[in-house]
Amino acid sequence: VVAGTGFAAVTYLRVCTGIGAFGLLFEVPVIFMNHREFLVCVDPRPAWYCVESNVEFLWNLIRIGFGIGRGIPTLVYLYSILFWSDDLNTLSGAQCFTYHFMAIFFTMVNFGLNNILGLWWKSDVTYVEKHSQRNGADERLRGERFGGAGPDEEAAHSDEEEVVVENPPEDLKEIDEEKFYKDKGAEYTNGEVWIEIDGIAYDVTGFLAMHPGGEAVLRKHVGRDATEEFHRARHSIRAKMLMQKFAVGPIKKRPVAFRIF
Repeated sequence: VVAGTGFAAVTYLRVCTGIGAFGLLFEVPVIFMNHREFLVCVDPRPAWYCVESNVEFLWNLIRIGFGIGRGIPTLVYLYSILFWSDDLNTLSGAQCFTYHFMAIFFTMVNFGLNNILGLWWKSDVTYVEKHSQRNGADERLRGERFGGAGPDEEAAHSDEEEVVVENPPEDLKEIDEEKFYKDKGAEYTNGEVWIEIDGIAYDVTGFLAMHPGGEAVLRKHVGRDATEEFHRARHSIRAKMLMQKFAVGPIKKRPVAFRIF
């Protein structure tokens, strides 16, 4: 309302047109502030805005825009008071009121908004910290569920360029799907534990005692497709290489869809 009234007064009085120009400059930070509002109103927030460096980048743009769009007009107003007093004395009462009121009012608005921006920035940084902690806890939980590597172990193996697997598997053999689920299912009682991951059958009987997540985790998936649970655990490169030692072969599955042409 104040801005609209001020623009109307400037247009009517046909003086102090610099107020109108600075009014346009005043909106520069709003571009980035609105962008930030769209991001924080989405639930969940976009993944890129949950990264600390990206949050700081956007807030740096807001600060720069705020300094240019809000700081420069205030400095010009103060400069006019000090060095353009003779020109200001030639203004009529209405013109003088419009000039000083608009400058002082929006300077005070900027001062108050600067404090609010500080609270918003702190809110965004706190959200990112909590998001990172929550993701770390989720990764550890996934590792516990299927014996995957936690964030620390994953990072420890991230630089590995070569992993040597001792006693690699013999020639792989194709496993019939029906035979796999029938003979290697949960009711199979000869002690062997076979699971399926990404369409490959693995005999993990000899790995039960060594599994980081415990023997019960593997037994829970005996004779079943454990692909989703395996990838959800985010195993390390070493673990993925080690599992090849227990590969039996691909599971030959019957097609579930047919194309006529």
